[in-house]
Amino acid sequence: ELRDELFVSLLEPSDKATFAAMTRELVEFRLAERRTRLRAGRATTFADAPMRLNLAHRGGSPHVALDRKKHPELPKGQAWVRFGETRLLALFDEHVIKAASETAGGVNALPTKLRTWFGPRAGLAEGSHAVHMFRDGGTWAVEPDRILPAELAQVIAFPSVPFYEDLRVACGPAAASDGEPRATRIQLTQPAAPATGTFAVRASGDSMDGGDNPIADNDLVLCRWLEATHSNQVEGRPCLLSGWESDSLSFAQIKVPLRKGGSWILQSWNSDYPDEIVPKGTRLQPIALVERVVREGAQPRIASWYSRDEAVLLLGQKPSAYWRAGHRDFKLGGRPHTVLFVNLRKPPSTTIEHRYADRFESRTRFHWESQASTTPTSKPGRAIIEQPQTGRVIHLFVRYDTKTHKQTAAPFLYCGPARYVRHESTAPIRFQLELDTPIPRSLFRLWSH
Repeated sequence: ELRDELFVSLLEPSDKATFAAMTRELVEFRLAERRTRLRAGRATTFADAPMRLNLAHRGGSPHVALDRKKHPELPKGQAWVRFGETRLLALFDEHVIKAASETAGGVNALPTKLRTWFGPRAGLAEGSHAVHMFRDGGTWAVEPDRILPAELAQVIAFPSVPFYEDLRVACGPAAASDGEPRATRIQLTQPAAPATGTFAVRASGDSMDGGDNPIADNDLVLCRWLEATHSNQVEGRPCLLSGWESDSLSFAQIKVPLRKGGSWILQSWNSDYPDEIVPKGTRLQPIALVERVVREGAQPRIASWYSRDEAVLLLGQKPSAYWRAGHRDFKLGGRPHTVLFVNLRKPPSTTIEHRYADRFESRTRFHWESQASTTPTSKPGRAIIEQPQTGRVIHLFVRYDTKTHKQTAAPFLYCGPARYVRHESTAPIRFQLELDTPIPRSLFRLWSH
């Protein structure tokens, strides 16, 4: 009570235990509040998270290319770096990690280390080899970029079509074609399987890079075979045309055939290219209609970052508001899939019923809580519980905060396929999921506290 401007305690000796418990609760609350503010003020998604760096090839040796614009925190000069289990003194220049040795001025061990990870062609296949660099305590660490293990390489069975890899279709001046094109098959990222009668070719040149549906150099183009070639079928429509001389294929082009002044011309979508007149003595044959530019199906990379829309496209689906939810089931190539988008730190505005208890219990074990309406007998609940029997692929995408420090949408880390282990309770269900590949050590340290 207040006595002459002084607060006086009225606690009795019997109140001591209750007072201590209430004080402890307040202290723990304030500490948690302080820790949350500290985390919110840091770029938790990237500051301690692995950065993906591509390999380059210079002077006959592989190097690690540096993207300082995206990662200004990268070291300059010399710094100790752990490459796998080996600690090396690395030399950072402006664009690459130039060398790495056990001692200052020692033998450069970097090429050998990279070739051990990626083979003799390390750095030669542009864009296909990469490492993850991250802070590990007081030093830097580098580990090889992980793709899906070989036994899981085709967990996403994209629809496939014949692909004429040897046939570079000219989007520009007609280009000669050597030999007969051979068809392999290529997987395409798109929601629905292509209809019968379609195939893919690679564009070469930029004459069709214009208009509403541009075809850029090196784009993958889906075409549909023409069963007949009446002029009404092709006039004014983008077509794959072949030129024949002495019964041999001489060139292939993508153009728009038009009749002009009693003759046929070939029009480009790029206004920098004039109309072409078909050369005399050349039999021009429209063999297919151009459907659209498509993307090759790419398997996801474990421990790589994706926006929600990028992840949806990666899974062969079309981005829409439907995918804003944290749990979606779908089928691809006849196989059932589930995607989980998880925010570890819930925004302050999150309602109490949506504050799901999601956390990493180890680098491979994830505790995920379903929506409050999900029961073991509901369709979403059964989809995960019955995963061992159905072969369903559960894709786990996780981020710590919903926003970056720049207040843009934070990307998700692809943790790879997860397997159902067990569950407890109902509405919501608490699931234990096991990852085939451990998440990066640095992220587990950050996210598990």
